[in-house]
Amino acid sequence: MKIKCFVLAILIFLIFALPLVAQEAEADTSLHSKFQRIEWNSDDNALEYRIEIQNIETKKSYEFKTDKNILEFNLPSGNYRYRVAPYDFLGRELQMSAWQDFSIRKMVKPEVTNVKDKIVIDSSTSKSTLEIPIEASGVESDADVSLVNIDTGDAVLGKIESGKAVFPKVDEGNWKVHVENKSGLETESPMIQITDEKKIRERAKAEEERLAVEKNLAEEKVRLEAEEKRLTKENEERIKTELEAEEKARLEAEEQARLEEPKKIADDKKAAKKNRPEKKFAGVYFTLGIGYTIDYTAVQENGFLGGSTFTTLNQNFSDSLQKFFDKNGNQLLFLLGGNNCLSSFDAKLEYNPWKIAGFEAGFTMEVAPSFATFEYTANTDFETYYQMAFYPLSLNAQLLMPILKNRWVGVKAGVGVLITHSYIVSAAFEDNLDEFFTGVSADDFSSDVYYINYMLQIGAFIRVVSYGGFVFDIGADYVLWNYADVSTQNIVVNISFGFKI
Repeated sequence: MKIKCFVLAILIFLIFALPLVAQEAEADTSLHSKFQRIEWNSDDNALEYRIEIQNIETKKSYEFKTDKNILEFNLPSGNYRYRVAPYDFLGRELQMSAWQDFSIRKMVKPEVTNVKDKIVIDSSTSKSTLEIPIEASGVESDADVSLVNIDTGDAVLGKIESGKAVFPKVDEGNWKVHVENKSGLETESPMIQITDEKKIRERAKAEEERLAVEKNLAEEKVRLEAEEKRLTKENEERIKTELEAEEKARLEAEEQARLEEPKKIADDKKAAKKNRPEKKFAGVYFTLGIGYTIDYTAVQENGFLGGSTFTTLNQNFSDSLQKFFDKNGNQLLFLLGGNNCLSSFDAKLEYNPWKIAGFEAGFTMEVAPSFATFEYTANTDFETYYQMAFYPLSLNAQLLMPILKNRWVGVKAGVGVLITHSYIVSAAFEDNLDEFFTGVSADDFSSDVYYINYMLQIGAFIRVVSYGGFVFDIGADYVLWNYADVSTQNIVVNISFGFKI
């Protein structure tokens, strides 16, 4: 069992000068008016405790019982020991603890007087201790004696013997003697100023050296100020001379340039004639765009295409239609595009290997697939719709003319190949059904035909090139498509975006 011991010390002041026996009696009486206390860890299974206290010197024992883990008692000063035995709920005594020592002391306040307020030491000597004359009373033999630095709080342990306090050698500074008895009562001396003769000599020497340095610095400052004035004056005179020389040289150069100006103008004209612009690689452009194709063609019998008979994408079906229209005295009108024309997609790759005086010249290859619906109409009750897909691939020569910085106007012209895919998507009619079906087969309503023919193309556009090489084009092309026995004239308006490779 771990035992904690708290001892409350008793302060006894001896007021009257009595014989020794009387003093001891007074002390015992005073002690018996106060209480001491010990405490130990409690045991949950203990009903009560038996505590035995023994005076170590006289071997006199005292017994106490309590149901708590704290015992208050009143004994004279001296050295004691105690042990505790718990009792269980059946009243049986359990194992006794080991002895624990403690002391009861008289509380005496120490006093120190007649301490010098200034002490001079010499750290250059071989003496390793500092002795301070002092008068002390009430200081116990085992009291803690220390010399404390007032400024830093550092403490040096020592002792008091034969009217003096003895400490190890310390540095100079403001110190005080501190004494504390084991009972906790303490005292301290007034401030003691300790100075070191060796450091006094060192400080005097350092001060002498400092004054000498200050004197040298003052003399050097005067010399430097005089030198600075001299250099400033010389620098001002030098700058004035240089400025006068520069102004004279400038006037002479202006006069020389005025005299040589006619000759320079003539030389520049000769150089301009000699240095003709060289052809330079302009770059490769790739653009993607979208457009709207305005397709139109009007074909009548003996129409402007020069045919004496009307021919269309499906010859057999056209012949049957022609017979029907001839018999009824009707005129056939063929419309391409119109309201059903769709937008087109455009991809273009350019190569401009020549650049002369800001102009760029080269070639462009384009593909612009689009879709449209053909509508046959007559003044009877019959209509037929064809769906057409056009895949034009053209090669053009082009020229770019600069108008502003990074802005050009371009023109182009070329030829190409047109792949056409056509098929009927619907047909409607009301009257003359027997005559209309004369010579017409069922295959005529689902014809799926591919043609490869030529095309012609010319166009113009405006181009803007950003600093990052991005390209923006807006323009229009006139395209002539030829397929089967029909030709169409197309106006394609497009906007393209791309980049310069």
